[in-house]
Amino acid sequence: MSKNLEGILKRYLVDRQPDYTPIGWRRSVSRFKDTGVTFYEEDREKGPFIIRIGGTSEFVSDIDPHWKQAWPPGKVEVVEGWGNRRALKFETMDAAIKAAVQVWKIEGFHTLIEAMGW
Repeated sequence: MSKNLEGILKRYLVDRQPDYTPIGWRRSVSRFKDTGVTFYEEDREKGPFIIRIGGTSEFVSDIDPHWKQAWPPGKVEVVEGWGNRRALKFETMDAAIKAAVQVWKIEGFHTLIEAMGW
């Protein structure tokens, strides 16, 4: 995309929809320590939150860190689709980050914390 067209689009979106910021234009991407957990600091007050598997439309629906049928123990289940009601929802960003860190430890999946309240 040319810089001129990008500038026009940014001005149009900012002028017309001041509360809307496309994901690619967000500035405060954060990563939790040395894990694959990514979140946007400006989303902190926009809960509830869900955990998306990076680069997909799959969302975490169950985390069992003590599931004994795997070695090392632990199981993560996912569901397909943005509107899937079985996806786990977290009231706070901190709770979602803790759960996403468990997903990282169990499966090694890169995840993104998505705000549902915007």
